[in-house]
Amino acid sequence: LRKNEKGECNAFALSRKVARGGLLCDDPGLGKTITVLSLLLQTMGLQTKKQHKHDSKIATNDEDIFDAYWKEEMTHCFRRPALNKLLMTLIRECKQEHDSSYFMYPVDPLRDQCEDYMEVIESPMCFNDILAKIGSDPNYGSSFKEFHLDVALIFWNARAYNPEDHFIYKAATRLDAEFEELVQEFKKKYVKSAKKSFSSSCAKPNSSVAAIFERQKRQRLLESLIPSSSSLLVVPTTLENHWEEQINMHIDFSYCTSKIPIIFHYLPQHARDPSYHAPGCLSMIDVFDLLELKSSKTHC
Repeated sequence: LRKNEKGECNAFALSRKVARGGLLCDDPGLGKTITVLSLLLQTMGLQTKKQHKHDSKIATNDEDIFDAYWKEEMTHCFRRPALNKLLMTLIRECKQEHDSSYFMYPVDPLRDQCEDYMEVIESPMCFNDILAKIGSDPNYGSSFKEFHLDVALIFWNARAYNPEDHFIYKAATRLDAEFEELVQEFKKKYVKSAKKSFSSSCAKPNSSVAAIFERQKRQRLLESLIPSSSSLLVVPTTLENHWEEQINMHIDFSYCTSKIPIIFHYLPQHARDPSYHAPGCLSMIDVFDLLELKSSKTHC
């Protein structure tokens, strides 16, 4: 085999967990037939399987899209008003429930009659502290998680200091849940924007957001593959006899399996679903018949 053909064979052997297919095109007489037959022998009897999300290193979700979009596209001039608006929405919720005074300002141990507060709570936090960070620190919120954790810390502190039956504890629990709902809606909005702007990798070739969409497309392809232990050759009608002769000449099927494999000629008028192949068999279909089958299924 030539160097490039050896490389193709090696690449094929590296991953057998998912179905492999492709086009082998070259000038006549350069070894395409032998290359394909070698691959058939190498993979005979191997069972492909679908690649599940938990097995894949490329699995992604909307959370990944949001994080990448936030870091890549949300500069300070966009991030500051977005965070401010989200927090003010939560503060309005507090005011409607008459709970804003508990979380708006820093706790004063003397004024609020909780002298041991600083001994129990190591990292005090309030809404005003976060608003100050948003307004003064241009790097604040470059990671949305930083902002998210700061707000969550307010309610965590309230529950850590007060007993479960205390009205502040109950208010913190209720507002924490409302904040999480606001965050989910907030993220959905930006994920929608990301999908609209970066669904094509050519929009920004070096974009990490576009790269995530490309990985998602690949993941969907992997999950759609049909497990099989058979081989399918798609050849022009004029080469069917040639392939049968070459297969019979070069492959000793008794070496591969005790069963005699059958070469199927899938024809439109009586063909079965070409996505199904008997285990361990070698199937062959004419390229025009395959296109006709696909077209007929599309119109059904």
